[in-house]
Amino acid sequence: MDWKQTEASTLLLKKDFESFDQAWAFMTFLAKLSRSCKVQPRLANFGEQVEVEIYNDQAAIPFIDGVNNFLTYKKSESVDVLTTQNDSSCLYCDGGSRGNPGPSASGFVIFDSHNNELARGGEFLGVTTNNQAEYHSLKAGLAKAHELGIHKIKVYMDSMLVVNQISGIYKVRNRDLWPVYEHIKSESSKFREFNISHVPRELNKVADGIVNKILDDHIKD
Repeated sequence: MDWKQTEASTLLLKKDFESFDQAWAFMTFLAKLSRSCKVQPRLANFGEQVEVEIYNDQAAIPFIDGVNNFLTYKKSESVDVLTTQNDSSCLYCDGGSRGNPGPSASGFVIFDSHNNELARGGEFLGVTTNNQAEYHSLKAGLAKAHELGIHKIKVYMDSMLVVNQISGIYKVRNRDLWPVYEHIKSESSKFREFNISHVPRELNKVADGIVNKILDDHIKD
């Protein structure tokens, strides 16, 4: 969708519809989605055009996903899209290596469908590569999600490589990653619904902060 970054650190979407009734139906959907995601976007209706503006932070991601899904699928499917969005937990993962290879750590945080934190975790990994650390964070996060009894999960990572490899867009050419890749593919298939998406680093601050704190605690000047 055509979201625009504004100077006020918000994301703005302007959507034109064929009729006022369609625009109003979209406004009604946005109101319900806002309550479900516990966010407060600015909503405006100008006849057949609707404007949506929301602060660009991590809490906005489930709302933006819901809007994009609604506009992507046919109107008859929109209720199912909203239901799926509302009962999916969100897993944010990150891994980092200072040196690549070098001292590394992983971190993750899980939120429920109402943006309440369910769990977080992280681990010092010793000397690994950045990609190994990213994969380890995903492995640990999925394990915790299974432990919590989560059946539907949306994963967000700022590693485009890992996201594309798990999605099947890229092949995993590094043999050192094959075992953890196969493990993750097996574990992800056990969820009723599993989706993985890329987000910019600024929208993955919690997991990134976990990684950096662990590294700071283990690396002394």
